[in-house]
Amino acid sequence: MSNKIPFKISQLKIKRASKSDLNEVVSLVAAFYSEDREADERAITANEDKLKKPILKKLKETNRDLYYLAYLKGELVGLLQIFIIDRELSELILIYILPKFRRKGIGEFFVKWGLNELKKRKIKFTRIEVREKNDPSLRIFSKFNLQLYSRTSTLKL
Repeated sequence: MSNKIPFKISQLKIKRASKSDLNEVVSLVAAFYSEDREADERAITANEDKLKKPILKKLKETNRDLYYLAYLKGELVGLLQIFIIDRELSELILIYILPKFRRKGIGEFFVKWGLNELKKRKIKFTRIEVREKNDPSLRIFSKFNLQLYSRTSTLKL
């Protein structure tokens, strides 16, 4: 049985999250970290209650921390988080698509949409960190003609 959901990209609605969307943002961030087997222990053990305060603070920030929610036919499907570093540089922090909506082009469309939003803000560069074992994200980002500038490593102390 296929889990493909028939849809048109025009049915995908994206909105910038606000304080009233706190619970939806928190649940998606928690889901993202619970699936990330290589995230540091603080992130993995972060429960929704611990995430609420810092995320609420970021939602109140009007110009630097941007959270976007995607809906398909009114159902929440994913989250995109972007951090504006300065007038020319941003960082794509997180892209998360709920499991039942994956492999349908939603993630790619969402990233493309986010990059276009950054262009509208006259941002010239964005950093994206993707773990080498994260094949789904690597597949998406490989379509955007990205240039590898550096690799980072984490040393557990």
